Amino acid sequence: MLKKCSNKKCSHNGIPQPLANFSKNPKSSDGYNNWCKDCQKKYQEENAEILSKKSKQRKNKPADFNHYHDKLILLGEKFRRDPDNENYIQILSKQNEWFTPTYQQIQDRIKSYNKYSKRFVVYSENFAELLIKFEEEVRRDPNNQNLLQIRCKNSKCRKWFNPTNSQLQSRFAVFNGRRSGGSYFYCSDKCKDECILYNMQKDPYDNKKTESEIRNIRVRKDIDMIHLSQMVFERDKYTCCECHKSLETEPDLKLVCHHVLPVKIEPMFASDMDNCQTLCEDCHIQKHKISGCKPTDLNKICE
Repeated sequence: MLKKCSNKKCSHNGIPQPLANFSKNPKSSDGYNNWCKDCQKKYQEENAEILSKKSKQRKNKPADFNHYHDKLILLGEKFRRDPDNENYIQILSKQNEWFTPTYQQIQDRIKSYNKYSKRFVVYSENFAELLIKFEEEVRRDPNNQNLLQIRCKNSKCRKWFNPTNSQLQSRFAVFNGRRSGGSYFYCSDKCKDECILYNMQKDPYDNKKTESEIRNIRVRKDIDMIHLSQMVFERDKYTCCECHKSLETEPDLKLVCHHVLPVKIEPMFASDMDNCQTLCEDCHIQKHKISGCKPTDLNKICE
C-alpha cells in the first residue's frame, strides 16, 4: 500500500516542509495551499495596505449575478440582471425599487439569514413557485408558518417534512445543470435507501455474465417500472397529458408511462419522474410515429 507523502514544497521559497506547515485548501489538487503558512503571513504583513484596499474595493463592488443566483433564490429575494450590465444583479427593495447591491450587502444578508434559519428552509412565494414548476408539492409548516414543508419523494412514504437548505441547493443545482442525478427530497435516509429512484443503477447490464444474473436484473427493472408508472400516474391524476382523457370519466382507459427522452438515448433518466408523462394508449402510439422516436429509429441507435 502506497503511503501519502508527508512533505510538500513551498512554491514561494522552494523549501520542502511538513504538511502541517500548510493551510488546507479544498480547491487545490492535494488539499493544501501552495505557499507555507510563514510565507503567507510574511506576504500579508508586507502588503497589508494593498490587501486592505483590495478588500474594500471587493466589498464595494456590485454583486455578480452568476455567483449569487442560487443564494438569492434561497434567501427568497426577487432579483434580475442589471439592465445596464448583465454581469451584475439587481434586487427589488421593500419600497418596490430595483437597486444594485454590493458584495458586502449580499454577504450581510446571507449572515442574517443563516442566524434566522441555520437548518430549515424559510417559506417564500419564490421558493413555492419554483418547486411547483419542478413538480414538487409544497406548503407552509402548520406548526411554524415561517418554514417550508415538502412531500417526501418515496412513493411509500409521501409524508410532509421540513427540507434543509443543503437539500434545496442540491435540487436547484440539478435544474440549473450544475449537478447530475436527481437530488430528490427525502424525509429520512431510510426513505432515500428504499426509493427506486435513488437506487437506480447507471447501467444495470454492465459486468453481468450469467443468464440468471441478467434475468434477475430484468425482473428488478420491470418491478421498478411498475412503481415508477404508478408514481407518474398519481402525479398526473390518471389523466393523459395530450388528449386529457381521464380514468375518472373513462374507467376502461389504458394509460402508459411515456419517457420524453427515450431510454435508449438517455438511460440515465430512465427512472426520473421529470422525464415521464402519462399518456393514453392511442396518444402513446402517435408519439412513437414521430421521426426519431419510431421503434426502428431507436433500434438503429443501439446497433
